[in-house]
Amino acid sequence: GDSRVLFLQYEQAVSAPTITLHTLAAFLTIPGNQFGSDAKQLASSAAAAILDRSSHAARAAKHAAAFSDTVGDIPTRLGYGNGYSEELKSSWPQSKHVHKIRSAGSSSTEQGGRYRTTDDECTGPPIVVAGCGHSGTTLLVKLIGAHPVVYEVPGETKQFTLAGNVNKVAHADENFARKCSRVRDKQRVGRKKDRWVEKTAKNVAKIKLILLGIPTAKVVVIYRDGRDVVMSLMERACEEAGLCNRTSLEGVAAGAQRWFQDNTAALSHLNNHRVHFMQFEQLVRAPFLSLHNLCNFLQLSFEPMDMLSYHEDDLFDSHNRRHKMGGRSEHQVIRAEQMRTPLYFAEGKGSNMTEAENALFEERDGELYTVLGYRTFKDWRRRR
Repeated sequence: GDSRVLFLQYEQAVSAPTITLHTLAAFLTIPGNQFGSDAKQLASSAAAAILDRSSHAARAAKHAAAFSDTVGDIPTRLGYGNGYSEELKSSWPQSKHVHKIRSAGSSSTEQGGRYRTTDDECTGPPIVVAGCGHSGTTLLVKLIGAHPVVYEVPGETKQFTLAGNVNKVAHADENFARKCSRVRDKQRVGRKKDRWVEKTAKNVAKIKLILLGIPTAKVVVIYRDGRDVVMSLMERACEEAGLCNRTSLEGVAAGAQRWFQDNTAALSHLNNHRVHFMQFEQLVRAPFLSLHNLCNFLQLSFEPMDMLSYHEDDLFDSHNRRHKMGGRSEHQVIRAEQMRTPLYFAEGKGSNMTEAENALFEERDGELYTVLGYRTFKDWRRRR
């Protein structure tokens, strides 16, 4: 919860140095382009820096029991082992560095300009969530929207993706701010919604326009293992678009194309300190540390208990019921059920890819896949 502390994972630093250096540069307020040549050098030597786990398997097994008895649940808290569970949330120590939240009725500016709001308007820095579809954008907006002072704009508005100029982006900002100003957190006396967050996955293609149209906005991009995304997209295409008769290779090619385009568009903003990158796998494995870094970036107080209770809010389901009177698709039903479930880590569907499907995916997206810190199929199979 201390905004002067940043948490970095060693494995991600050596496997995805460009993204790690972007996060570090933003935290230290160092121009990102100063890391350019160093990032390329790190990326080229990253493979050599990662230890081959298979060579240590025997020693690890031998000492596993003694290690577990000594360190307890610390590895799980850091994102190793079986990942996060609800039991871990209740046992997590409360931070002594939680930032003060402005009480309702105060019109003064917080120290450091944390919330630039008035009594009647929601004018704090807006938050926009983006990323390739099926990468965790819905989960991320729910987590942010569960923060006591953040208003979650329901559904995918597409107002930024359809906007053709900065004026329309600014108009959307004003519209969301008006809605936000009318919302109060009824369960928490003295806390007022100061900022809004909106999620439309395809915002990823409009990041530049959003940042130009809303000078105070911050964008959070979430990315995920491309194999898991592609398999999930194929499943949805079969359910909703009737494309079940496509061959698996055709489905992989279409999904890989979307994953490549969306993540390439996002990475073009690596040197912009108003853009924050989050890895889905790290978020679900180590949510406390991921949310700490996220709240620092957004200049929000660290409220993990509120944010991880996102599943207790029925906003997502009620919005779907209101706007889908004719019935919901199977995907919408599944997504609503997921948003009513506490955060958990599960193996992605990409592990079901055949060797031929993997080869096609890597032929198209192999280089980007490595930049984002994921292992190729050949390397993954060798290290199992």
